[in-house]
Amino acid sequence: MAQCTYTADLNHQAGGATARNVKGPDIVTKLAALVGEDRVTTDDLERELYAAEIANLPPEVVYVFQVKPDIVVRPSCTEDVVGTVNIARDNRVPITPRGAGTLGLGGSLPSKGGIVMDLSSMNRIMEVDPDGMTATVEAGVTWEEVRRAARSKGLRLGAYPSSALSATVGGWIGGGGVGIGSYKYGPAADQVRWLEVVLPNGHLIEAGFRGVKDNASGYALKNLFVGAEGTLGIVTRATIRLHPRAGDVVPTAYAFKDLKKAAYGIQTLTRSPVTPYNIGFVDGNHLRHLEEMGSPVPSAAGTVVTVALEGHSEEVALCNRETETALGSAGGRRLSEEEADEAWLSRSYEFRVKRLGPGLVPGSVFVPTDRFPEAVDRVYEAISDLGMKAGITGLVADRNTVDLLPYYIVDDRKMLKGLAVMSFMKRLTDISLSLGGRPVGVGMWFAQNLGRVHGEGADVMRAIKRSLDPDNLMNPGKLVEVGTRYDLAVPHTVMNAGLGLMGVLKRTLPPDTEPGETAGPGGMGWRELRAEGDEPEGGKDPDGEGEEGEGG
Repeated sequence: MAQCTYTADLNHQAGGATARNVKGPDIVTKLAALVGEDRVTTDDLERELYAAEIANLPPEVVYVFQVKPDIVVRPSCTEDVVGTVNIARDNRVPITPRGAGTLGLGGSLPSKGGIVMDLSSMNRIMEVDPDGMTATVEAGVTWEEVRRAARSKGLRLGAYPSSALSATVGGWIGGGGVGIGSYKYGPAADQVRWLEVVLPNGHLIEAGFRGVKDNASGYALKNLFVGAEGTLGIVTRATIRLHPRAGDVVPTAYAFKDLKKAAYGIQTLTRSPVTPYNIGFVDGNHLRHLEEMGSPVPSAAGTVVTVALEGHSEEVALCNRETETALGSAGGRRLSEEEADEAWLSRSYEFRVKRLGPGLVPGSVFVPTDRFPEAVDRVYEAISDLGMKAGITGLVADRNTVDLLPYYIVDDRKMLKGLAVMSFMKRLTDISLSLGGRPVGVGMWFAQNLGRVHGEGADVMRAIKRSLDPDNLMNPGKLVEVGTRYDLAVPHTVMNAGLGLMGVLKRTLPPDTEPGETAGPGGMGWRELRAEGDEPEGGKDPDGEGEEGEGG
């Protein structure tokens, strides 16, 4: 069993265990000797659990992709990761790194079986440095744990994913996403100073610098692994930027007639000098779903926009006035402090509406802020065309970028309805690209979009993948290719045609909405009352700020 140790000197290339010409069960034996028998499993039920993420894929995909791994390995340290990668490489076994599986695009599912590496056991906070304003953590630490560790030292985390309570550091870095606080503090890449990465050849490298900025010092190697979805290497540790506590986080909330009206108000706010900590929104369909779950809602609100402001009292007061003017110009009505608190505290719980499903598939696309109203119309048109029970949530990533997060409530046990989910995702992608935006994340199903998004740059990315992973063993069938269990590459024209056909089939089925429901923008207001047991440990605020006077 590997001895998991850490030293101050990380400037080396790690070797680790190897297993040349080992076949079948002998691989399991080698892995068990490396990481411990209790950290390797071939149990059928356990492997089945790793064949799903937050959104279940239609059962029929098992005929195309081998999403059920052959072996699950749970490393406890970097040395375990290095050794596992070496064993996988020497036996030409694909390896798929996995965090908490909260993205929902299939990126943490194997496409060709092999080994799934569950990094959630690597969950140690190595150091919080108040002088350097950083936290160095293992990849399996959740963003909520980083936030709490920072707060214990009088600091704060800048941005974090909306699923911070379960999303891991390595997972969000691999996805390269935006989240709560990105409007002020930037996307995932801007939260990271330094990475420790195990390459497909088993070498251990450092990318970035812990104490200073990583620019004008060669290629931006750190950013190569942010958003790579585990296709170039496995992130094992990261140093995260922290920030001084800049006064209170004060949430405000505004009700609008519908999401399109809110879009105009958000446009105005992004063109003002105010820089909120976060701007989020939920539409009337989402509000209706909450009411369907039995949650009381205030009246006369077809969309709710939540604007969280951060700073000292004088700064917050000034920003409050600017915000109210901007959102009021589009018909926004300010809600009470209690309603604003509830909206802010529920920001990490939006997908609880999955209970209405039993399945829920989230989508995520970027659209330019000035095309936001048009995007709203076209997304509702897609929802209506496909007869879907869907809602729209989202946030504003920066002054020029809105992250639209539509979701589809579906019974994914039914074949055609489950397959039609993917048609909806294709429609979202087409809408975003036609408006000058792009999809967020690629995962398993949407690798064929890489060329549509990046043009000839996609060929450069594929060349980088071939250079670092010539045997195509690191999370194959993702990002730069659509690869099946039969090692057949799927051309983007074929994939897009197939997804379009699914949409045609979906339109022949009865709609998912009940009689009297609308699939488009609706009324209803919102004051979500969390179900018993949903409160996070340690206080009512999932950001934790309410425990120390922040959060309004």
